Amino acid sequence: MASDQMTIAALGRPFTLGMLYDARKDELVPGPRLWNDKTLKEKTTETPQQSCNFEIFASDTIKRKSKMMDIEASLKASFLGGLIAVGGSAQYLNDEKKFKNQSRVTCLYKATTNFKELLIENFTLDTEQKKVTENGSATHVVTGIVYGANAFFVFDSKKLEDGQVQKIEDSMQAVIKKIPSLNIEGKVDIKLTDEEKDLTNTFSSKFYGDFILESNPATFQDAVQTYTQLPKLLGTNGENSVPVKVWLMPLKSFDPKAAELMRGISVGLVIKAQEALEHLKETQMRCNDSLEDKVVRVSPCFAKS
Repeated sequence: MASDQMTIAALGRPFTLGMLYDARKDELVPGPRLWNDKTLKEKTTETPQQSCNFEIFASDTIKRKSKMMDIEASLKASFLGGLIAVGGSAQYLNDEKKFKNQSRVTCLYKATTNFKELLIENFTLDTEQKKVTENGSATHVVTGIVYGANAFFVFDSKKLEDGQVQKIEDSMQAVIKKIPSLNIEGKVDIKLTDEEKDLTNTFSSKFYGDFILESNPATFQDAVQTYTQLPKLLGTNGENSVPVKVWLMPLKSFDPKAAELMRGISVGLVIKAQEALEHLKETQMRCNDSLEDKVVRVSPCFAKS
């Protein structure tokens, strides 16, 4: 890919090759395109890019979530500012723990299937195409897409006492690390002790994914069964995969009069905004902890009338 291109996470948005994009707003631009369907088909190449990873992490911070989804600073700022609506597995970004005194462990299943690219070197625009590039609504065009799918399994404990959080979290991770042990038949053979079984019965489970399920898993056992089906749900040839990573080429590469992204937001400013929101989130969780306290619940100030 050309060095002047930028890459962004798709975040469940419906990208297609040849689509226009406004990097100033992190917004897809519907409507006119530079090429018709016939030209796009002729100029598109496709190569296999098969991979599959499974990761487990306990952090629930914006920083950690962004890293797991390959979200760079500018796109993160747009998300935190409410400029973009995410879909599919990226809805996980909106999920937060209710309590500070609560253990959470998250599993990420990450797969890629293929890469599609537009071959548009030494391309010149005609009059109609220049009208599209010079109307100022877009700064980039989509020239490459990696397809695949992500899935997040979020396991939460009940509200705990202060001294129990780390202990339960460690126990949860130890059990959940056994999930990737797939056998040849594509089934999960997890051998749990009675104590571990009792622990899993206390988990709640949530699923955020780019897969269409008959029903979302609500328990640990449901999550295990769902996990075994994920490779099949992608399709034999990855036909059910979705855009996960996108390459964008500046319209300035084709037309010097096209709109452009003058500069990106300061990483330092994004970090400050992130830290402020993290502090607010922690305050909300501590308030929820307090509201569940028996002493607080019987206080006249909080008693229901």
